[in-house]
Amino acid sequence: IETGKGYRIKKLSYECLPGLHISALLYEPENITGKVPAILNVNGHVGDPGKAIEYEQVRCINLAKRGMLALHPEWLSFGDLLTLELRHNRSGYLDMCGISGLATFYLAMKGGLDVLLDHENADADRVAMTGLSGGGWQTIVLSSLDKRISLCTPNAGYSSLADRLKNRGDIGDLEQNPVDLLTIADYPHLTAMLAPRPALLIYNAEDNCCFKAERAIPSVYDPIVPFYELYGKADHFTYHINEDPGTHNYDEDNRKQFYRFLYQHFLTNEEPFLEELHTADEILSVTELSVPLPEDNATYVTLANQHFDRLPLNRFTGGSQDALDKSQKKVRAELKNTLRLPEMGGALELVVKELHGKVEHSVFWLNLGEEWKLPVHRFGKKGSTKTVIVIADDGIASASQVIWREVKEGEQVWAVDLLLLGDNKPGDTPTWQFAQMFSTTGTPGLGIQVSQLISLINLVESPVSLATIGQSSSVIAHLAAAFSPDQIESVESEKGLNSLKDLVTGVTKYSENPTLFCFGLLEVIDIPQLKELHADLESP
Repeated sequence: IETGKGYRIKKLSYECLPGLHISALLYEPENITGKVPAILNVNGHVGDPGKAIEYEQVRCINLAKRGMLALHPEWLSFGDLLTLELRHNRSGYLDMCGISGLATFYLAMKGGLDVLLDHENADADRVAMTGLSGGGWQTIVLSSLDKRISLCTPNAGYSSLADRLKNRGDIGDLEQNPVDLLTIADYPHLTAMLAPRPALLIYNAEDNCCFKAERAIPSVYDPIVPFYELYGKADHFTYHINEDPGTHNYDEDNRKQFYRFLYQHFLTNEEPFLEELHTADEILSVTELSVPLPEDNATYVTLANQHFDRLPLNRFTGGSQDALDKSQKKVRAELKNTLRLPEMGGALELVVKELHGKVEHSVFWLNLGEEWKLPVHRFGKKGSTKTVIVIADDGIASASQVIWREVKEGEQVWAVDLLLLGDNKPGDTPTWQFAQMFSTTGTPGLGIQVSQLISLINLVESPVSLATIGQSSSVIAHLAAAFSPDQIESVESEKGLNSLKDLVTGVTKYSENPTLFCFGLLEVIDIPQLKELHADLESP
């Protein structure tokens, strides 16, 4: 697009991994000569407009008019990449297959940087990255790990994970709290890895979205200052708090702070000129800036599907009983490692016992060390000889028909709400966000759920039958049975899963079954193989 305004816009796309094409816009000075600064611009959760959102156009135009290259790639699930199958939390499909969903985001960012630096006029010594919100998250992740970026300005994009627990509106999507992150580094560590490269952190005084300045600055700025001081580069690390408008923005005041920072470090021989140079007629429509992509462009669904024929890696085939025993022992060990299965022990503490006609109802606390305290109900008639444990995705309150059916059949029924099920769902924060926070610390929520159920199984009279309602509950029960086959008589599931792959083919929302997207679970085993681990059980 020849604008006639001192710059042109080039439409392009690149393949960040086989089959997944990312569209991008390059804002290029009209009469470019020699080596010039190159800026990678990224956006956050901006909805349908994607890279065409106005404030992104304005910044890129102003950078180009100042003689710099400005590349803006499209972000997954927005603009040209708008599709439900690329929604960010659906990266969990890949995690479940043992493939990093986060890698798609990283490769998309890195691919943009590769393209930008491939430009003949890009100065490899003057490369910057910036973005708002999810763009701020992208900026800190790529800038901390790729030293080709010599200056960065994340805007309202991140804080420490501990800080997010205190301010749950800051938790964000799955890519922002990826599996095992905290076992390696938190966001303050990533920020420290920027030193001694120039970094301007922008936060907004009254941010109406996330990462408000008053809590973000103490989280990821103050602790990092000493690292820059060690390099003698304290002046390379600074922050700006936006007061006008003070909301979640990359508007004029924040843009001017970015321009000022670029003059300070990249354009040192030029007199800083901060006034913006664009006019309203230079802002183009989404259609005008759209870049065609292949109709069969990859998504999280198709990327996961590519691995289905080889997964799970463990299949039980014919052979001697000894060979089968060894194979099952190996798979249980792999499962235990995948789930990071914690040892819990536990004890039941009676709270109240009451009689309803011929049915005795007791309420217990299931105390599991100092960390967990679960409400457990026991129902049964005098002389009940068999034991059933009931769990349900929507909690035991939704399982009354199953509970009373079992009681009428003479069973002693134990009903429990495990982690993130029923009454153990957090009331003030979406369940899926808590599931992320567990997995990012290296402790999958699914492993906790399975350990909690195993602890209860060990405390009640064996043999035990398991009755479940819902997809998560069914998988938890089959996993518990796989680890405790001698104690489990049968597993009966309503609305259960036939295969973990159904979560992908059905394009299941991560929010519906967040703990099932446990990293590497499908790589180790699927539901049919799980049932084979307790093949002697009755498993409808």
